[in-house]
Amino acid sequence: MADISLEHGLRLYVLNRLATVSAHHFVETLPQHDNDLIVRFGFTLFGCNFKQLQFRRAKLASVSWSSGQATSLAGHDMNDWEVHLWYGCKGSKRWTSSSSYREEELHVVGPHGPKQEAGALGESLVDFFRSAGIDLHPTKNECEFTTRKRDD
Repeated sequence: MADISLEHGLRLYVLNRLATVSAHHFVETLPQHDNDLIVRFGFTLFGCNFKQLQFRRAKLASVSWSSGQATSLAGHDMNDWEVHLWYGCKGSKRWTSSSSYREEELHVVGPHGPKQEAGALGESLVDFFRSAGIDLHPTKNECEFTTRKRDD
């Protein structure tokens, strides 16, 4: 998240840096006049709300949680679990195999931590989306929920 790139720009870089010192992060849904929802992630700092990410309900692809790079390198759990939110974003590429991809972007929700904390945050996020009317279905992986129905 510390990358300044042409597609994300200085504004998002500064927002992501400020978010690291905020003690209050939020997710909200905003009903639209066309019966759609806007999903918004942000944080509060110095009494002001800052928006980091916003997309329409239909763009939500999945919520998952998994261990990070430290666990992979060490070969055992390093308490570096994080929650991932994938959402549709034209032009982005999320590789699903060596020759296939979906146009999706990643947003990491919350801090790194133990599996239990990431799991609790991930399940809370899934419950929040479901209460807002967004269907999320479990996958074969107990740590992943998707808006796509399983094919089995």
